Amino acid sequence: MTREEAIWIVDEFDKVRDLALNNKTINKWYEAERILRGWNKTQPRSCKCEYRTLARLVQSFREQYDSQIMELYAESKGEG
Repeated sequence: MTREEAIWIVDEFDKVRDLALNNKTINKWYEAERILRGWNKTQPRSCKCEYRTLARLVQSFREQYDSQIMELYAESKGEG
């Protein structure tokens, strides 16, 4: 994960993290998944029925990588 990606996670994704996953927020969830899994591109789902699984997965990865994300974020702010 790059510093820029960690900044995006904190500044953009964390704003929608506790909101309902819907058509207005889905692209941020896809981008968070892409970053947290280390993929080169997003993998949209074909059915809304998969949103719950996506949310659980992304939340789990976000928690798992929290210290790394926050370390990179702090470095970008000159705090690290």
